[in-house]
Amino acid sequence: MFKKMVAGELSLGTTFWKYGVLFLLLLTFTTKFFEKLLHRQTGTTDLWYFFSHHFNIFKSDQMITLWTLCYISAAIGTFYYAINFTGGLWRSSAKYERSSWLKNIARLSTLALLFSCGQILL
Repeated sequence: MFKKMVAGELSLGTTFWKYGVLFLLLLTFTTKFFEKLLHRQTGTTDLWYFFSHHFNIFKSDQMITLWTLCYISAAIGTFYYAINFTGGLWRSSAKYERSSWLKNIARLSTLALLFSCGQILL
């Protein structure tokens, strides 16, 4: 199904709602969940400062290393999925012939959704 979505072979509604809104929000929520666990484990909200000044992979707590790997994996997975989803939605909307309004609204909504997911991840 993922290959069909990326190729734009699924309907615009399925691509937008199921693979866009639902999965992107789920992936973003998962990434934020791991980020909150990492904040709790490190005791700081500034992760960049923590990793640049205090983190040592060989001397740090195992839970910090685990949550770091989970957070980075989730963020990279979300980014990869978002890029593929955007291409799939663009291809799917190009094939949509019923309404040019819906085609353009889906494209604009996707850009807004990607922007909001990016803001949440940063």
